[in-house]
Amino acid sequence: MRPKHLQAYLDEYAFRHNRRRTDGVTRIAARVLESLVARPPLTMRALVRDTVRSRWFIAPPELRG
Repeated sequence: MRPKHLQAYLDEYAFRHNRRRTDGVTRIAARVLESLVARPPLTMRALVRDTVRSRWFIAPPELRG
């Protein structure tokens, strides 16, 4: 193993360790659904308000000022 691959290796190990007791994909999917249901819905207004423009964004001519 080389130093440049160490973080990827550790990430994979942590992922597998944290999921060692799950009952496969269905349990992971159930957890995702539970977390989605527990949160209030995201409105379009909140999505637009909280979105940060990417520094790579190139504005179309009509938005340039």
